[in-house]
Amino acid sequence: MRENHARRLDHRTLEAIRATVVRQVQKDQSPEAIAQVFGQNRSTVYGWLARYRRGGFGALKAKSLFGRPPKLDGRALK
Repeated sequence: MRENHARRLDHRTLEAIRATVVRQVQKDQSPEAIAQVFGQNRSTVYGWLARYRRGGFGALKAKSLFGRPPKLDGRALK
């Protein structure tokens, strides 16, 4: 996944990967091994684990995208 950066994945997929990683670590898999399997950096996996410890699975939710919100709604854009 390092070649296809996680930014290209949709939010649901990212959240599913994060939750799966946490569950695997809870099943006594090493974070380093899980990071390698999912193609993530070790520090990324440890960051997800820290977020999980602070706020549960809700803390693993993807944040909204940055940027200015559009002034036009969906109907006006069509």
